[in-house]
Amino acid sequence: MANNKMTGIVFSNAHDGALGGLTAQRSMGSVPFASRYRLVDLVLSRMSHAGVDSVAVVMQNNYHSLMEHIGSGKEWDLSRKRGGIAFFPPYSSSGSSGFSRGTLESLSGMLGYLRSSTADYVAVSDCDIVCGVDLSDVLEYHIAHNAGITLVCTAGTQGAVMLSADENGRLQKASHGGEGEWIFNNMYIINRELLIQLAAEAASLNQYSFVDTCLIRKGRELPIYCYRYEGFCRAASSMQAYYEISMRLLDPAIRGELFPKDRPVYTRVQDEVPVKYGLSAAVANSLLADGCIIEGQVENCIVFRGVRIGHGAVVKNSIIMQGSYIGNGANLDYCICDKGVLIADNRRLAGYASYPLYLPRDTRV
Repeated sequence: MANNKMTGIVFSNAHDGALGGLTAQRSMGSVPFASRYRLVDLVLSRMSHAGVDSVAVVMQNNYHSLMEHIGSGKEWDLSRKRGGIAFFPPYSSSGSSGFSRGTLESLSGMLGYLRSSTADYVAVSDCDIVCGVDLSDVLEYHIAHNAGITLVCTAGTQGAVMLSADENGRLQKASHGGEGEWIFNNMYIINRELLIQLAAEAASLNQYSFVDTCLIRKGRELPIYCYRYEGFCRAASSMQAYYEISMRLLDPAIRGELFPKDRPVYTRVQDEVPVKYGLSAAVANSLLADGCIIEGQVENCIVFRGVRIGHGAVVKNSIIMQGSYIGNGANLDYCICDKGVLIADNRRLAGYASYPLYLPRDTRV
């Protein structure tokens, strides 16, 4: 008898190279976002709200902070005796590096996990897509269309993987950056039995890419459908894209779409005191996390936990990550300061809207 139970698989390192210094010492899933979250929080919360009670997190490298952040998974109701969070370290059946060449190869190394699951469906997602899609709606669409795979996509003409579908939503063509009306968002729901079949077949044929093998080569023969998500959806495909997505959070409408009240985004709890504002503090159109001390001017900024901005400092259009210190009289504009950056008194640093200045972790200026 069929059930609508769904398990989840999260690829935490997919597209790491896209963000340059931001992912030099952390996985894509660990990248800080929206003043107090990590990118993986959006994925795990989406799955939690869709009733997923077991999630496999696939890792490649720099995954220690991710494991520390997720922990037992209790914030996402994934701390369970049965199911819950499972971490899959680097695995590859080919070569000695231990790193898989693609998501399909990673999935072939998880066949035991997939076969032991009692779910009918598997929700698979990378961590680089920022959107507020409701996976319950995607699953409902998947079942209604009797699909084998349902791809989450958005309208657009420029994307890493482009899709074309017929009037019923069935996939007609997929290509790398070619022509198409829809952008594939590296997120899909697939029947568990079909996933096991495709992963086992790929392992025997030395195939490793889900897009190449399942969408491009077999797109017309498999029952693949496209779920068109109309809301805000962007890929953190570069440092510039990450900056632009973060700045869009200052729009209340976008923020409400990504962090809906009826489907809140959960994250690891860190008890901090509220923000402390000095007598000369002036803050406008910014997101500030708890634990900050603000004595200067902040405008159009995303400020993470435990940041201190000194007296007379002016910080505009910037992202200041956890534990950073901006000295008295300093001036920052269009900057991304990673964790623990220290800007000395009276320093002036500026990037540009199309090229924000990135300061690596623990930099001293």
